[in-house]
Amino acid sequence: MNVIVTALFSEAKPFIKHYHLQKCDNSHFTIFQNNTIALIVSGMTPCNSAIATTYIINRYTHIENIVNLGICAATQTKDVIGSTFQANKLIDDTTHKVYHLKNEQTLLPLQTVTTFATPQDQSSSVKKGLVDMEATGFYAAASKFIQRENIYICKVVSDHFNSDIPKPHEVSDLTGKLIPAIDKLLLT
Repeated sequence: MNVIVTALFSEAKPFIKHYHLQKCDNSHFTIFQNNTIALIVSGMTPCNSAIATTYIINRYTHIENIVNLGICAATQTKDVIGSTFQANKLIDDTTHKVYHLKNEQTLLPLQTVTTFATPQDQSSSVKKGLVDMEATGFYAAASKFIQRENIYICKVVSDHFNSDIPKPHEVSDLTGKLIPAIDKLLLT
């Protein structure tokens, strides 16, 4: 089984359609699956991501790869909206813990992701890289159960800390740009 973890349903929507995933009955989390792929919607924050990741890993006996994907903010305008990246380094703003990912495959250009527990604005202390709200929680949980080279984090830039929050259909359009990279990982 391959597993995808997203924070938002709008991030998951293109993958649910692309992989023909069916909703499972579950009172704890929203889960979709087919015979080879399961997807869980965690909700935002590192804590929610860690809980959902642990839950889905314990639900399935054998996981080949696990991927966190979703939108993020970019600190530099050269990283245009719609740009896709794979995390190779994570920084947790709350704990200051740093994680170095060593994936089996490089699917996308590599970038550092800093995770915050709350939404950030232009006054964020991060000077370079990407900013999200779940990657370190996902990675901390996944790395307890899954070989580190099989844990992936793929992000698409949705904003540059401006006040324009992407609408759900815009989020789905953006995360849909990750499908070719995720196909390469999960279908080959």
